[in-house]
Amino acid sequence: MTPYQISWQKKRTRDSILAAVLLHLLLIGGMLLFGLLFRENLEEFSGPVLVKLGEPEGADLPLPPEPVDQESIPEETQPEPLDTPEEAPVPEETSIPEEVPRTLPETQNAAEQQTPVDSAETAPVQPVSPPQTVEAPAAPEPVKIQGSDAGNAYETVLATDEGRVGRNLWIPISLYMPLPVNIESSVIDNIRGDSLNTPEDYKRLLLRYYTEDPVRDGVYLLESNVSLPERPTIWNLLENQTDYDVSQAEYKTGRTLNPVVLTFTVNPETNRLEDVELDRTSGYGEIDEAVLYGFQASQYYNSTDRKIKGRFTYRFN
Repeated sequence: MTPYQISWQKKRTRDSILAAVLLHLLLIGGMLLFGLLFRENLEEFSGPVLVKLGEPEGADLPLPPEPVDQESIPEETQPEPLDTPEEAPVPEETSIPEEVPRTLPETQNAAEQQTPVDSAETAPVQPVSPPQTVEAPAAPEPVKIQGSDAGNAYETVLATDEGRVGRNLWIPISLYMPLPVNIESSVIDNIRGDSLNTPEDYKRLLLRYYTEDPVRDGVYLLESNVSLPERPTIWNLLENQTDYDVSQAEYKTGRTLNPVVLTFTVNPETNRLEDVELDRTSGYGEIDEAVLYGFQASQYYNSTDRKIKGRFTYRFN
């Protein structure tokens, strides 16, 4: 039985015994009161009076000649039998915890109040503590590598902690863009030299790819398409030894170029770029080809134990 049922059973037994005692006291008091109020006066009767020794007083007194009004005498009621066993021990007074209600809920079945419940079937239910929320480990902050490139902008995002994956060699992608088809003669005439080569050396190099336009004066034309591996040499010469503005290169003039987006992974065993794919195009195949080639020319490292995914975005300004 639960502590609540034990407490209720004790209270019920105590109340039953107390009710029985009070009922007996009321009956005894009623009988005594009846004897005092309705005591018969023997002087009103004539004739001999028989008194027996050893018998209770008045046990064999003769009835009076006149009948007594029966309506004035209350009928004695027998006490109802009690439900409690005759030899049930009186339980000791026990204190009831404050949290246990002193009355059963009104909706409880009366049969359940009187029928003892097997303690094995109704073992006290242990309170269930609310589940504790365990905070998940915070996801590592992605690595972001941003920069500018000849008037353009790029961003590389790597999905891991900084310091474990990154880039250790950057090759500007602008060096692989299509070369300008037209170059003004002033650009070639004003070539500057350096500690490695003279202006004439750089001019001869540039004239391998450009010739004078037979129709337009003061203009040099690109003879043929230059391969991707050869383009960095020409772009470095134009950017460093001439006055050509690479930020306003011809491949961007009169075009609306969308940002080029690439996805890739970095292999932890070889530190090489893998699965490089074009996710968004610029709108021009030759531009997409240059971005793909130039991006794969850079080098990345991966010191984790798994392949790390990345995302590269190249924007044209």
